Amino acid sequence: MASRVCGDVELHWREWGAGPAILALHPGPGADGMMFGDWLAPLGDAHRVIALDLPDHGRSAAAAPGERSLAGYARAVCAFADALELAPYTLLGHSFGSFVALTCAVVRPGHAARVVASCGAASEAVFDGFEARLEAFGRPDVIAAFEAEEEARTEDDLRAAWRGQMPFFCADPDGAACAALRAQLAAVRFRVEVALDEGAFADYDVRAALARVDVPVLAIAGAEDRATPPEAAAEIASLAPRGELVTIEGAGHFPYAERPDAYVAAVRAFAAA
Repeated sequence: MASRVCGDVELHWREWGAGPAILALHPGPGADGMMFGDWLAPLGDAHRVIALDLPDHGRSAAAAPGERSLAGYARAVCAFADALELAPYTLLGHSFGSFVALTCAVVRPGHAARVVASCGAASEAVFDGFEARLEAFGRPDVIAAFEAEEEARTEDDLRAAWRGQMPFFCADPDGAACAALRAQLAAVRFRVEVALDEGAFADYDVRAALARVDVPVLAIAGAEDRATPPEAAAEIASLAPRGELVTIEGAGHFPYAERPDAYVAAVRAFAAA
């Protein structure tokens, strides 16, 4: 784990390998870069892979006043990339991290040479129908875990809620990949105050702005993603002028852990293009 003050905030990260940089932004809000485990490490054979803790997350310091927002985090990410002289770099955001990555792409055009939106969406409209999809999943214990998240007061409360929710996010709720993801949560430093700060990340919508993003954009979807349906990734790929879509079969919301070989191959090919 390394750290550095970038702009007004001290940021922490882990990294693997050497070469052109891939800067990875974790899911959340409220989780951290340990969500990636070591699943991205194989990319280190040709790249410097950096799993960053966003401001307010993990071991990174609190964001500067007024900067707890997608735009504020995007500014911090750009400052971090500048401080480490990563350009030209690939910016990879997964789930919530994709919201930050796409915000970077529209507010700082061209700062990242390439952008990967992994199991992401171009607007908060993706959450429409979430409760219906959860009900259709038909697991009372998982529904209870989502309700428990809303009542979380401690890091352990939030970790337990995420652990209980994980079957909803995995293509195979009882498979080895889901078990591995649940085990990985033990290494994540959860931040309850960020996870429950719904207002900080409201009104997310980059659909119109994506038409002006003139760098390659890869949208990765899990074919069986219940949380962020594949149609959301297809929309990103269709809106970005240089967008492309990769759908990973047999994967849900965490294809980097569920189908790591296919995921790494897709990112490697895109970053090397």
